[in-house]
Amino acid sequence: TIHQPQKNGDIYVIERQTRYDPVKKYNVVISSRIIGKIPKGQETMVATRPKRSSREKVSNSTVSPYAVSASRKKVGMMDIIDHIGKTSGIDDAVYNNTDSGTAQKILSLARYLLATNGQTLPGITAWQYTHPLPYEDGISEDTYHELFGQIGRDETLMQNFFASRLKDLGSKALLAYDSTTISTCSSQIPEARYGFNKAHDGKETVKLLALYSVGTRQPVAFTKQPGNQPDVITVENALKQLSAIGIDKAEIITDNGYYSEKNLAELLHAHFDFITLIKTRIKWVRKEL
Repeated sequence: TIHQPQKNGDIYVIERQTRYDPVKKYNVVISSRIIGKIPKGQETMVATRPKRSSREKVSNSTVSPYAVSASRKKVGMMDIIDHIGKTSGIDDAVYNNTDSGTAQKILSLARYLLATNGQTLPGITAWQYTHPLPYEDGISEDTYHELFGQIGRDETLMQNFFASRLKDLGSKALLAYDSTTISTCSSQIPEARYGFNKAHDGKETVKLLALYSVGTRQPVAFTKQPGNQPDVITVENALKQLSAIGIDKAEIITDNGYYSEKNLAELLHAHFDFITLIKTRIKWVRKEL
């Protein structure tokens, strides 16, 4: 037994077992444990609390009412993206509306764009060698050019895909319709028009429209329209698109992005029933109230 002084004035009492090593020609420590300590200014040793055995720890943990059974699995980026595609229903919607090869090409390009945060498509040529994709025959520049030409003209495929996305939402689905305009320098986009431009850069704009499920928080349909199109025509076209993909009855509820006097007048003129969010402190609204 040895006494080992500490910086705070306490003295640790250590029980140490040694044996003589004839090769090294000195005593080597076999085991060492603290059996107690003598607090500063005292002469009596205070015994330390004995450690619990591993078996006792396991036994105590199994009887805990808060014990949780869990497992851990290491996954990579592509595993997560595959999981998103399957659980969201997007993969099934694509496979159900076209042949297997076309579906695999579409999903492969979608996975590449998501994984690379929208990198240009020529990069997929080398990228696919280190990242597994649904289309195993390999995607070349000619492959995706041909694919875009095929599905870009197939309106039936697109609308059937949207209908598949809406099918499981039920008859009382709550849908959000978002519209925004983006600038474009392209002369190949037929919807490009000079009109309202958020960026104020003097360029032509395209109005992008997306339909979201509030319940699942997923986009279910999209389209693009001329950038100079009034908001009320956008709403009218949205209702037509909903009707085309199976939703005949829709109630219009707009947020404060649509509450201008001009928009409300045009909605009424088009005989639309609607509910809108509007600030009562606005002069022309306060006047009517």
